[in-house]
Amino acid sequence: MTSKAIAAIPANLVAGLSVAGLLIPESVAYAAIAGLSPGRALVAAVAGGLAYALIGRSRFAVVAPTSSSAAILAAGLATMPGDDVMRAMMATAVVTIVGLLFGLIAVLRLGSLAGFVARPVLRGFAFGLAITIVIRQLPTLFGIEAKAPNVFALLGVLAGRISTTNIACLGIGTAALAVLLLMRRTQKLPGALIVLAGGVGLSFLVDLPGHGVPLVGPITFALDRLTVPQLDFSVWSRLAQLAVPLTLILFAESWGTMRALALRHGDSLSANREL
Repeated sequence: MTSKAIAAIPANLVAGLSVAGLLIPESVAYAAIAGLSPGRALVAAVAGGLAYALIGRSRFAVVAPTSSSAAILAAGLATMPGDDVMRAMMATAVVTIVGLLFGLIAVLRLGSLAGFVARPVLRGFAFGLAITIVIRQLPTLFGIEAKAPNVFALLGVLAGRISTTNIACLGIGTAALAVLLLMRRTQKLPGALIVLAGGVGLSFLVDLPGHGVPLVGPITFALDRLTVPQLDFSVWSRLAQLAVPLTLILFAESWGTMRALALRHGDSLSANREL
């Protein structure tokens, strides 16, 4: 190992811990949005990170769940019949199809297709998703049981039950958000990791469930034998229709960010290799 590589270990360690601090709560939250168990998201996050470390080239790519993929997957699976087991199988099938499409586009050297997605359209799509996700998290922040078919109805339900707000939930959530915003002013400290560690420490010191604060609870990791999901051809066909826009959004979203950062720092990237 060269002296330059040794000198970079502390910075890489902080970067890795920062990404982990962001990746863990992201995986849990986006798995909930997609209607899947947190364990699946954490296993996928670790596997994706290791795979990219071996194959990818960008120094700025964070291989992680995204709000757009979770929302599209949830919306697509919501239109399909079946129980939780069937939903999990269909999610695996969609991810498999998306991976195959990425590989096919790379083999055909069609990575430049990402350039045809208008950035304003992509930004508007991401902004709308962000607003939707924030509103969907408000019941958890206020500690209120509220369900509704859309965000407008959800806001109405929240307004009607605002008097039942759990002060402990609101205080912890607001404090975590404030710390994250304050940490953005410095690039020396991993804000996400600090907030995550603080939350875990607080759960040991205080009986949070006794104050009405729900915990994620134990996360199970079930590594089943690798098999092809046993689905009818009609189901595979409908899932393939869902995988196409998911592939386009994921690639356009991630490639645009990586390319912009690579150009800024003088790196060279190949869209086909990144696929």
